[in-house]
Amino acid sequence: VLEPELLVVDDPTEDLDPGAADEIADQLATAARELGAAVLAASNDFRVSAALRARTVLLAHPDPT
Repeated sequence: VLEPELLVVDDPTEDLDPGAADEIADQLATAARELGAAVLAASNDFRVSAALRARTVLLAHPDPT
């Protein structure tokens, strides 16, 4: 628990103002780098993947028609 290999976060910046969202994204990236951990982030905010400088997979809802 003290030295995780994987950090899993779900919408860590949801409902935050842009400044706070940037700060959280930066802190997440710093924590991952310092721990040497991978990050699995589910987010609607591209700032998270930008801060992590990560490979990003975009999932879209299928057309219901």
